[in-house]
Parts: sequence; structure tokens; C-alpha cells
Amino acid sequence: MRDDALPSPGLVSGSRQLRWLAAKAISYIDVNKTAAGKHEQAIALAAFFTACSTALNGFKEIAPTNSVVPTITGTAKVGSVLTANDGTWANNPSFRRQWQANSVNIAGATERTYTPVAGQLGQTIRVVYVGYNSALPAGLTVNSAQTTAVIA
Repeated sequence: MRDDALPSPGLVSGSRQLRWLAAKAISYIDVNKTAAGKHEQAIALAAFFTACSTALNGFKEIAPTNSVVPTITGTAKVGSVLTANDGTWANNPSFRRQWQANSVNIAGATERTYTPVAGQLGQTIRVVYVGYNSALPAGLTVNSAQTTAVIA
């Protein structure tokens, strides 16, 4: 199995990563059935990763935590792009984002960037993050600071 075929840290974790590695070892077996010695090595690796994965299944994922709140970069100006920066989170959460003007959700504004419109002149903008994983499916909600009032 090539090192560059392994997932980068943080993409998958715990027993999921070991199951992924076991699947890769099994795939390697299929490709190298006729290579002397490699077949047995791959079978041993697949068995090892499968055993480790089974052992880790008893461990629970830990709920996400946030140590540095999300931020917004850019100028709060009609037509200028604002960008949400995730902040610092622990325990590998996935994210839901919601942009708000004067603390009211902006319909459909859930991407990393948002561009204020004329109807938001004088309003402040913020982004609400919900970091979630299997330990906390409802998620942990963290708000960025408000921008200055949107200008023309």
C-alpha cells in the first residue's frame, strides 16, 4: 500500500480511519494477488486494521468544542464579499453556517461567503456557526462578532 494513498489526518478518524485502511489493504490484495509475498502481507494488514477498528467501536466520539470564535473578513459594504472564517474547533465537527443581518437569518445565505445587498444598508452582519458530529448531532452554536453597519 503506498503512503500517498493514505487519508490525510482529520479527514477520517478513529475506527472509521481503520475501516478505511482495512478496505485499502483488501483492495491491495485484489490488485496484487500474484505478487509473491505481498498477498500475505496485505491480508495481515487488513486483519490488523479490522481488529483495531472493532476494538475502537466501543469508544464514543467527543462533542465538538470551540476555543476561538468564527470571524468575518472583508468590508461590510453593499456589493463587497464577506468571508466567514471557521475559528478553532476540537473533535472534528462538520459545520452549518447561517448569515444574519441585524441578528435575523438571511434566506439562503449559508455558504462561506456573503455579499451584502442594498436592503441591508445600516444593518450589522454576522455569521452563526453550528459545529456538529455524532456525539452532538444538534451541534454547538457559536456566533461571530457583528460587523460594523453596512455602508453603500
